[in-house]
Formats: sequence, structure tokens, C-alpha cells
Amino acid sequence: MLSSLILFFILERRNNFSSYQIILFRFLSIIFNILFLFFASKAYNLSETFTDLNHVNVFEYIIIGDLTLRLACDALVFFNQHTRIIISNGIFDTLLNTKTPFFRIILNKGISSLLYSGLFLFVELLILFIISNYSFGFIEFLFALLLNIMALPLFISLGLINCALYIHFRRGSSVTGIITTLLSVTSGAYFPIAVFPKFFTGLISGLNPFFYLVKQTRLILSAEKILSITSYLSSLCYILAIGLIAMIISYKAMKYALKIYRKKGVRLKTLR
Repeated sequence: MLSSLILFFILERRNNFSSYQIILFRFLSIIFNILFLFFASKAYNLSETFTDLNHVNVFEYIIIGDLTLRLACDALVFFNQHTRIIISNGIFDTLLNTKTPFFRIILNKGISSLLYSGLFLFVELLILFIISNYSFGFIEFLFALLLNIMALPLFISLGLINCALYIHFRRGSSVTGIITTLLSVTSGAYFPIAVFPKFFTGLISGLNPFFYLVKQTRLILSAEKILSITSYLSSLCYILAIGLIAMIISYKAMKYALKIYRKKGVRLKTLR
């Protein structure tokens, strides 16, 4: 999440920097994020926080959770940023009158930015290989990669819903940001969900798609055996199903926002 916040800060001031400076800042943000999580992991009391685990490298535990949910946070930043740029440049109405649906335009822009973000995610993994003892096999990487690819529709949907809210209310990042934060905090990305009350723990493990994503990714990349192929496949199918449902919702939300925009004849004010 910290890296995504830094990304938001960089993009907000993108006009003040060259492309090379932005790449340099993103690289430095990776180093800063790794160091921050490393020292933050020292603050945990293993006897109290990780009582449900037989053995654990706390830094490894946290960094896997953070990397797994990175694209979800970046999706909110990128889709919001692209929408604001289109509106601020005064081309929003023009794009609405083109043959290409606006949904497809913003979707293509967001996906291309997420691919760019994925490249930096890979760079962060390489840095972890170099500066720490953290490692995993190629087969494990492929299993984890497949799982995270199946989560992309969910991540992208959150970004699209953010766009729809921004078009309709002239804001939206706060709403989807809160939802994403709640899903992330209760996913077990930064600490085991066992710290929550038992009822809440059961609710999380039954409904939160981020929990399934983080849990299975951590099991694979922590050099541990997957609980079972059935568990892996069921998590993968659940994540994909939630993502497809979210994609339909995001499409409907975007369609509704654009319909109201055209119906009322509202023209968004140029951001200054």
C-alpha cells in the first residue's frame, strides 16, 4: 500500500518531472517500501501475533501479502488518474461522441498502466532475491502467477467503479479506497486474521476474495506445500467468479454514470 501511495504522489505531480525522473522515483519507492516493511516486521511480537503459525519469517510473511495486493491498490490510482486527465484536458465530451465506447477507452488505458506496474512488481521481486535470502522455484512462481492473473478482473473492476463514481459524483477514490483498504486489512496480508474475533474470522475466510488470494499465494511462495489441489482450484475459481461479477457491476456502474451525464447535460468542470 505504501508503494501505491507514493505512486499516487508521483502521478499527481507528473507535470513537474520527466519520464526518466518518474521511473527513478518509482525505483526508489520500491527500495523504500522494502526497507519500510523490513523494519516494520521487527515490531511484531511473534508470541502474540503469530500464535497460529508454527514457524514464520515475519518479513517474508508481510512482503508477500503486500506484493499480492499491490496491483489492486495501483488499479485505483491509475484508473482515477486517467479519468481525471481526460476530464482536465477537456476531451471527455469528445471521447463520448466517438465510435469507441468510453468504457473500452478507459479499460485499455488502465490495463496498459497495470502492465507497467506489473513490470515494477517483477523488479521488486528481483531486488528481494538480491538483498535477502527470499527465494522460490519457477513452478511455484507459475502457480502464484496464475492465481494473481485470475484476480485481475477484480482489481480492474475496482478501478472502473472508481471511474464511474468520479464521473457521477466528481469524486470516488475515497469510497473505493475504503472498500479496498478494508478488504486488504482483513485479508491477512500484514498479520494473521486470527487476531480478529472468531465470528469475524469466519466471515473473512468465507467471503473476502483477497483472503483467498493472499493465503494461497503465501503458501506457494513460502516454500510450503499447498494444502491441496482442491483448495488451490477452489480459491482460484472463487476469485475469478467474484472478479467476473465485479466486472459486470463495474460495466453497469459506468454505463449508468455516462447515461446520467448525457441525460442531465452535465459537463464536468475542468480540474485546476
